[in-house]
Amino acid sequence: MTVESTGQALFKAYKKVRAISAEEYPLENTDQAYAVQDVVVSLREADGELVQGYKIGLAAQALQAKYDTDQPIYGVMTNKTVKTSISLSDYIAPALEFEVIFIADEDINGDDDVETIMAKCHVAPGFELPDGRYHNWFGGIPLTAFVADAGAVGAVCIGEPAKASYADIDGIYGKVTFNGEGYKEGTTDKVLGHPANTVKWLAKTLEARGRKLSAGQFVASGSVNTPSPIEVGEYIGSFEGIGTVSLKVTL
Repeated sequence: MTVESTGQALFKAYKKVRAISAEEYPLENTDQAYAVQDVVVSLREADGELVQGYKIGLAAQALQAKYDTDQPIYGVMTNKTVKTSISLSDYIAPALEFEVIFIADEDINGDDDVETIMAKCHVAPGFELPDGRYHNWFGGIPLTAFVADAGAVGAVCIGEPAKASYADIDGIYGKVTFNGEGYKEGTTDKVLGHPANTVKWLAKTLEARGRKLSAGQFVASGSVNTPSPIEVGEYIGSFEGIGTVSLKVTL
């Protein structure tokens, strides 16, 4: 399979909300996989969507080990992925991750240090909702397929942004409830030690590919919890000091 045909197949799966088999679309390496992701993004843009941000995948060492890598990955997100509520019928096999979302007030450079990145951004609590176009996308596909599918890009739900320092979000505790009951929890040090580190990694990685993390774009910086399938109901997530975010899920 070629890069173009694999991208076309993933875009078709996205439009039809129907999973395909990763085995039918083998990829040689992550460079080729990112090229496939680029094809899908181009097709989504041609379909009227606008690039609005990025998601970071495999920010935790345990998840990197699962895919035999020592690096995170990124996926491009569009305006269509930004939600305040979702219907399960619009997705294949969505899951929920709780994380800090960065919103860039200025362009972020690959050589910016983490304190500079914090000064250039607002942050917000948020849910990132991965959803794969491949069957068994969570842990059941190779790294190349995961990258090609933009880290199982699905949707993002962003709370109210606020200014924060590096220390304000260093190792803070976050928890999620589902229909008022305890659901998931975690701390931000699980995300490459600090969420700003993943934003720095992304800015540097994008520059190496001739791109830029630009003002106005957001970054879903990496999950503090292991993703779990989504059910109908209401999820509320809160991080110490930076507020809450809520998501309603319907059929």
